Amino acid sequence: AFWSFAQTPGWWRPSALVAVAPLIVLLFNLLHLTGSSPFWGLDPSPIGISIGMAFVAIAVFRYRAFELVPIPRGEIYDRIDSAIITVDLNDVVIDANQRAREIFDTEPKALFGTPLADFLPPSLLSEVEEASGRDAERVIEVRDRYLESAVQHLDRRDGNLGGRVLSFRDVTERHRAELALLEAQQQLAEANAELRTLAHTDPLTGLANRRSLMERLEHELQDAEPNAPLGVLMLDLDRFKRVNDVHGHSAGDQVLRATARAVRECLGEDDLAARFGGEELVVLTPASSADELMELAERIRRAIAEARIEVEAGVLSVTVSLGAALSSELEGDDPSGRSSGDALLARADERLYRAKEAGRDRVVGPFVRMPS
Repeated sequence: AFWSFAQTPGWWRPSALVAVAPLIVLLFNLLHLTGSSPFWGLDPSPIGISIGMAFVAIAVFRYRAFELVPIPRGEIYDRIDSAIITVDLNDVVIDANQRAREIFDTEPKALFGTPLADFLPPSLLSEVEEASGRDAERVIEVRDRYLESAVQHLDRRDGNLGGRVLSFRDVTERHRAELALLEAQQQLAEANAELRTLAHTDPLTGLANRRSLMERLEHELQDAEPNAPLGVLMLDLDRFKRVNDVHGHSAGDQVLRATARAVRECLGEDDLAARFGGEELVVLTPASSADELMELAERIRRAIAEARIEVEAGVLSVTVSLGAALSSELEGDDPSGRSSGDALLARADERLYRAKEAGRDRVVGPFVRMPS
């Protein structure tokens, strides 16, 4: 029995030794007073005192009884970092720790017995009322601080609801760090999107660049249906070098930008305009026939010819020559039955130079379109 007692955990062993010591002394005194002493009529009280003192000595020196300082429950409750509030079925505060009074800046005397609505800010009270289920957690903002709130329902022994325990933990620093991280991630995403745009956009004209053109061209050719050929227009500004030589490169840049605007205004949602290099532009369009492709080319030619471009020296007008080609034209030249993007561009480029040789300001395609 003594060995089992010695193995008992916690502070019960020293407490039991100290409690038993006076009982032993009392027992030996009773033996003397009742004449029941087993020691030949001698007073056994000193023996009881000695045994009792031995028990106390074991408790003090073996188990360090005086070093075990009990911590009151209230002190532990008040040292919890989270604010804890307990309310009854009528939402009247029946208990709250010190942290709750600090967070909500409430005097202790004005806390207990007060309705929850008088204790919590309206925004926080609405969050509590919206909490549903057995448990609910969320982060809310109160007085420039962020609190992680949780609501737990208390059940009575009969299974009925007995009240609620509300806990609030100040997570302001963590939440602000999370918001900063989200903002940084959003900025990074925007920067990446801008980089992707820059990687596929010509900075002067705002049209797609050559890389984007080639990717789109190969993609369209791979997905093209036999009855839906892809049309390519290659256009080049006529005598553009003269514009740069006479009016300067700044005027040349303005002419390129104005030309790009005129081309964009002629295109549909499925068309793509790109700057191929220098003063050369390329248009990709899902043309169903040579007539449709040539009509689009002619609209672009007229729009550029009719444009009036304001530069520092005055108003300029320019013309373009265009070469047009359809992917269906090259299918017989490719044993695989598919047209390559380079071959299609080469066909359009060949017709562009034929338009230049024929006098400029015209379209050369599957059939020649003279300026009207």
